Amino acid sequence: MLQKVNRLLGTIKDRVTRLNKATESYEPPATPEESEIILNQKLQNVLELNARMKKILADYLDLPESTNLEESLNGIYTMEEEIEDLQVKFKILLTKHRKAPNADNVPMTVHKPKLKIPDLPLPEFSGKYEEYESSKTQFMSIIGNNESLNDTQKYCYLKASLKGDEKLIESTQDTFQSLLSALDTHYEKKRAVIDTLITNLLSLGKVNDSPRELRNLVDIVKRNLRALENLKLSRNNLSGALLVHILERKIDSESQKLFQMENKSSEILSLDCFLNFIDRTHILEGINKNCTTTVNS
Repeated sequence: MLQKVNRLLGTIKDRVTRLNKATESYEPPATPEESEIILNQKLQNVLELNARMKKILADYLDLPESTNLEESLNGIYTMEEEIEDLQVKFKILLTKHRKAPNADNVPMTVHKPKLKIPDLPLPEFSGKYEEYESSKTQFMSIIGNNESLNDTQKYCYLKASLKGDEKLIESTQDTFQSLLSALDTHYEKKRAVIDTLITNLLSLGKVNDSPRELRNLVDIVKRNLRALENLKLSRNNLSGALLVHILERKIDSESQKLFQMENKSSEILSLDCFLNFIDRTHILEGINKNCTTTVNS
């Protein structure tokens, strides 16, 4: 436990060092709007580091009394002071930006940037390897390939999409492409992801005739297949036949009989055919149960 907490503290120390360098070498971008976006994002990063430091301090205090914590606690208190200094530095930079005069020495009114906010919620990068390709595809469709957004705006949106420990992922430069490359490197475990997705399909439990369970079965299959296709693995007749054989034994006996009655031909049954059957079945069963409830009442 102590080693884990010390590793987290070391990671935060590196982040603080990088942010300190950023304040010392900060050069405003072409427009005041971009400058404000960058500084606000940096300040937000500092606030998140402060919250993590409080969590680390709580973890240290939960360690057994026999643990020698004097040196570690001194390091934590020093780090908290450095983080507070960082907050002040970024707030000063923000203040200077807002009060900066224009070329004619006329006070300049700083307007908030009118960003084109997507109507759809941003996908989140939560640390699940099997969901990365799907999240990345959605993000690129909404933000990455949006020509109305500049690099700084895309970078800030991407930072905002990182959740949990993913927020600690650092890139060599504070640019959108650099951070995206760092994410690709972090998640570059294609074989492990494929194994996880296939395991998700093969380890499905048996379901009853509940419309909710049938719907959940279809959702899990489609979600994992879509993730496999994003990894450039395509379906064929063999994989479809194998999945139909496996999944047919996961549904209740009555549904199995109905499926066999509907498909009496000697042709190989496709996976889409099976999933469409489950979709129809769970809808009909839901209607039948509602009708029965209405009659009984």
